[in-house]
Amino acid sequence: MKKYILKFSLLSLYLSFNTSHAQVSWEKVDAGGEFTAAIQSDGTLWTWGFNANGQLGSGNLIEQNEPFQVGLDTNWSEISTGAAHSLALKSDGSLWSWGLNFNGGIGNGTNLDVHAPMQIGTADYWDKIATGQGHSLAIKNDGTLWAWGFNTFGQVGNNTTVDVLVPTQIGTDTTWTNIAAGGAHSAGIKDDGTLWMWGIGHNGQLGTGETIAHLEPFQTGTDTSWTKVELGFEFSLGLQNDGTLWSWGFSVNGQTGLGGTSDFVFPTKIGSDTNWIDMSAGSTFGFGIKSDSTLYGWGYNAYGQLGTGDDVQQNIPIQIGTASNWINISAADGISDGTSVFGLHSVGLKSSEDGICVTGANYSGQLGIGTTNALESFDCSVGEFVLAVAELNHSDICVLYSTSQGVYTLSFNDENAMNNAELSLVNIEGKEIWKEQKESGDLTIDLTNYTNGIYLLKVNSLKGTTTYKLIR
Repeated sequence: MKKYILKFSLLSLYLSFNTSHAQVSWEKVDAGGEFTAAIQSDGTLWTWGFNANGQLGSGNLIEQNEPFQVGLDTNWSEISTGAAHSLALKSDGSLWSWGLNFNGGIGNGTNLDVHAPMQIGTADYWDKIATGQGHSLAIKNDGTLWAWGFNTFGQVGNNTTVDVLVPTQIGTDTTWTNIAAGGAHSAGIKDDGTLWMWGIGHNGQLGTGETIAHLEPFQTGTDTSWTKVELGFEFSLGLQNDGTLWSWGFSVNGQTGLGGTSDFVFPTKIGSDTNWIDMSAGSTFGFGIKSDSTLYGWGYNAYGQLGTGDDVQQNIPIQIGTASNWINISAADGISDGTSVFGLHSVGLKSSEDGICVTGANYSGQLGIGTTNALESFDCSVGEFVLAVAELNHSDICVLYSTSQGVYTLSFNDENAMNNAELSLVNIEGKEIWKEQKESGDLTIDLTNYTNGIYLLKVNSLKGTTTYKLIR
């Protein structure tokens, strides 16, 4: 079912009818273990799904099955969701984290869960971030590598197996350009195009030809053409500068995309195509985008997370639909309960869609469609027309928005002056489409059936007539 999440910004009519308004769009979206986070072009941060450990950053433990704005800040620039915790950057270069913290993945020096975004340290020169099942990686703008959190298998990379509770520099190199975090392994690329990996290696996910762990960064092969690396729960994907896509590690669910279900202990090229430009490794499945903006998926598909319209496992990349306007894809990160691996949904963006595309498992509302029904094909309507902030105050009126209902409540700060005020809503053409006499108490307006555009809310009270601009 198509969902429209409506939001209005209430402004003084010092702005004229012809004031331009830039459409807010989704810029970043990332699928966590059983939740999702996204950033809009206005710098606002939104989350939805499972929330038992505060991974939504909402300050509580309540699940959300539709996009929910996290705070009122408008300067979020990057988001990375792990199994049950998140890292984010603001445009000022500051680092923030929240969610599950049992092994110190938040980086605040404790192992207590954090339910709302918390700044980690005071530094303002963080550049890249990555989250795994319980550990975190980051690169500063000086090219140094930092890591912290769950470290039983050496995935932090500091040559120990002791959990690390605060960001800790790994080595002394200043040439790191790309990082990725998996279930219990990590990877990075240096500016010379070399690939380095560390952590657990029992399924060949480090690509060294061995099945042993490495407790600090270890060069994988001798190639100097790596441009990006992505890590699933126990497998790895890599992209080289000639447009080839490579895979290695655990493959029982076809997640390597190499056609078999046996593990691969060395990086192995997926097919012969040379037009891959991006990829995402999830819990037990993966995606790739080609230069023509078509989307391909492979691996485990029992919950429809590949978006193929069925639940059939795919051992090699298969094109997902016929669309040629994909610009971003994210497969859910893996989270293990000791016997099974979860993280079974997918999210992405298309260039011509106003909403976020989602498919797969939805038992905690991680798809954001307003229900907990699973999908086997991508629905690209999540979060359409989500604009502005959750609460905006004016000297006379306070407007509160209900995300779950698409209904606005107008409360009046000067109740005496506003009693018996006449309120009317006028469209851009000057046609009155709604009118009501205000009595005592708050006023509720249902705006869910209105079309996009600019409206004027006219308030005629004892103070005179005041007009506000509403933008849908």
